[in-house]
Amino acid sequence: MRGWGALLELARISNLPTVWGNVLAAWLLSGGPPSVLLVVVLAGAGLVYAGGCTLNDAFDAVWDRRHRADRVIPSGRLRAGQVWLAGGLELLSGVVLLVMAGGGWCWLAVGLGVAVVVYDAWHKQSPLSVVVMGSCRWLLYLSAGAAALGGAAYPAAAHVWGGVVWVYVMVLSLVARGEALSGDRVPATRQLLWLVPVMLMVVGGLRGNWLAGLAGAGCALLGAVLLRPRDGAGGRRPGVGDWVNRLLAFLPVLDAAMLVAAGGGRWLAWLPLFAGLSLLALRMQRRFAAT
Repeated sequence: MRGWGALLELARISNLPTVWGNVLAAWLLSGGPPSVLLVVVLAGAGLVYAGGCTLNDAFDAVWDRRHRADRVIPSGRLRAGQVWLAGGLELLSGVVLLVMAGGGWCWLAVGLGVAVVVYDAWHKQSPLSVVVMGSCRWLLYLSAGAAALGGAAYPAAAHVWGGVVWVYVMVLSLVARGEALSGDRVPATRQLLWLVPVMLMVVGGLRGNWLAGLAGAGCALLGAVLLRPRDGAGGRRPGVGDWVNRLLAFLPVLDAAMLVAAGGGRWLAWLPLFAGLSLLALRMQRRFAAT
């Protein structure tokens, strides 16, 4: 069980509900009906994410030995070769599933796989790697949307709303860059970054249905309030790690808000599921680290 536990930790499985929320939102926005193919896309997306996170530790092994001795490879729970193999198999399997589901737009899944590897290899070298990180979620949106359309057309809706997620994840990644600093705290100005996706949704809603856009923004703001980290024992203020965890768990709420902004009451019945995914991510973070 020790080896399996280490693999689950490497895969950052507490974040899988956020991946599934992205897939489901892109699927619905593209007009896809519930089907077996959706299950295939969910599985493929989960494997791509797990593989990318696992390979991230493989690429960072040297740095982690100096700065994060508690990580899986430096602590000796798994050897570097085992991590490379596991991550490669997960990523390849996930891309294959998404390619099979994507039809004529299968190259989007290949692009997702390439973006994941580029980020893993580059993220320690340049702050611009956050752009690549955001593009991974955008390409996931596109891959799921293409599958929903049977690979017959470009997923335009997923393209637009996936762009909102791209910006949000870039913001999240910038906040996460301070996590490794001991005792680091999030400045008050950074907390305003919650408003970035909200403003984008308002703009998107105004282009079509301004009431729906405002409703989506309100949903996002409500989620930001509910998921905001509270002070810990002894009045301890939330640190960067607390904020990153909450920002990650917020993603399904953002997906739900975009559905409201795009279609008003059309997908209201799905909103409890997205709320459940956020709560599941928060629950899983108690057992498995999100970053």
